[in-house]
Amino acid sequence: MGENLLLAIRGSTGLFVRRGVTNPPNFVLLEEEESKTKTVRTFAFSNSGQYFAYCDCNKTVVLEVASGRTVISEALPRTTNFAFSPRDRICVTYEPYVIYGARTNDDNTPRQPLPNLRFWSLVDGRLLTTLVANKNASWRPQWTEDESTAVRLSGSELHVYKNNNFERFESKLVLKNVQSFEISHGHGNHHLCCYIPGSGGQPAVVQLRKFDEKATLVGNKTFFKCDSVKMKWNLKGTACIVMSLTDVDAANKSYYGESTLYLMTTSGDSCLVNLDKQGPVYAVEWNPNGKEFTVCYGFMPARVCTFNLKGDVIWDNGTQHVNELHYNRFGNILLVCGFGNISSGRMDFYNVDEKKLIVSIKVPNCTQFAWAPDGQHFVTAQTAPRLRFENGYRIWHYTGKLISEVLYAEKEELAQILWRPLPSDALTKFKITELTAEQKAQAGLPVKNSAVNGSPAVAAGAVTKKTGYIPPHLRKANGAGALKPPGAAAVVKPAVSENEKKARNIQKKLDEIEKLKAKLEAGEVLQKNQLAKMDKRDEYIAELEALKISS
Repeated sequence: MGENLLLAIRGSTGLFVRRGVTNPPNFVLLEEEESKTKTVRTFAFSNSGQYFAYCDCNKTVVLEVASGRTVISEALPRTTNFAFSPRDRICVTYEPYVIYGARTNDDNTPRQPLPNLRFWSLVDGRLLTTLVANKNASWRPQWTEDESTAVRLSGSELHVYKNNNFERFESKLVLKNVQSFEISHGHGNHHLCCYIPGSGGQPAVVQLRKFDEKATLVGNKTFFKCDSVKMKWNLKGTACIVMSLTDVDAANKSYYGESTLYLMTTSGDSCLVNLDKQGPVYAVEWNPNGKEFTVCYGFMPARVCTFNLKGDVIWDNGTQHVNELHYNRFGNILLVCGFGNISSGRMDFYNVDEKKLIVSIKVPNCTQFAWAPDGQHFVTAQTAPRLRFENGYRIWHYTGKLISEVLYAEKEELAQILWRPLPSDALTKFKITELTAEQKAQAGLPVKNSAVNGSPAVAAGAVTKKTGYIPPHLRKANGAGALKPPGAAAVVKPAVSENEKKARNIQKKLDEIEKLKAKLEAGEVLQKNQLAKMDKRDEYIAELEALKISS
């Protein structure tokens, strides 16, 4: 199965499409010399993986993956995003809605930005229409699964298009100040979840509506403390998670603001998801089976719990230093991991059906993760601009076995990696292998055995912290306390015996007595305890001599 996987890679070295997961890499679709000359700002695969689109700052291109045939090639150097309809009949290209060049016309009238949203037919590569999308956050149109209906946000109106005819909308739904929406998944009756921010003393509102001619209201949830929301439908289209976010925590306990989770269903029910640990919500993900979802929340160490459609906990995974969740395509493996500011890169793989750990590994400094469409392989990457050193990517098996590793040269940068999707009928659910103790011990990055001073072995690429960070202005003039460069040998102090420790302690007392003696000779009046200490001088000298003889 791994040989049917395609992985697109872009960075400072160009654009490449790799076939398979084993070394050496086998590059396809683009000629190698042509790939090296491309400076690509964005790329995307279509939903079924039939098409591959990219913009190389000169033109926008869409290729058919199987044959390499060019479907679209236009001089559009500013394309920043792509969108594909569910059945890959339509491709949408977006570029920022801004004025390039002079701000005024020859007659000093203000210029207007050109239309920036283009709809293309992937059947014949024809440009269907060009529209205006003046907001970067809401340009993307959304379709129903059968592509019979599409919806686009324009101001406070939701424009509804039928049968991919974007010349003119069929109908519209006017919701004052609506900011975002999400169409449910699935092939049954579709629903809309719409977010309307609060204004003029009115609370924010999330409305759940039927996707019919009257847009019948099914559910309504108000939020008195809300600056933004995130909405996620399950794949069955029967329930939607609404996460309410505030920019500032009123209790001043969290840098991330406050987070609250609600569950809304198409039957009209809604409930608060009870999170029993204070702190932000780092991640929430639906299981692809649509029956449960997992939340990572609370101050570190964060708690990880799985909930059913009633909002009840069905699996408490305890507390860990993690901040991301990733289900594979079949929902039988859950990855709980700590990336980003948790530099250790802990990755725990769980068998969802049996609710037990498969294997645990560490991949330090990982900035990007993605499951392969087969649900068994995955890729981790260290990318720019988040990290501009030691860029590269690794391909793994879910058992923790490292299959392929590509590390970039010192000044080379990796920007993005992306698996090609595969249709559902090309995949089958697999049985999870139970690992032996030996297999678990061999999982993860290869170990570097340190021969310097017998220091312990560490995983390749791991970041080891010898001491706390010391600001430059507090470091000593001779460099003591400064952080050592990578690879520098640690300075190991010789061991000190018990007699040496006692001798140092006695010598310290004798030094203090000499200082008191000097003060007394200078005419200062000493305290009784200071005079008593001076009387023990001969006793301390005798103890010191005895220690020297015994050592």
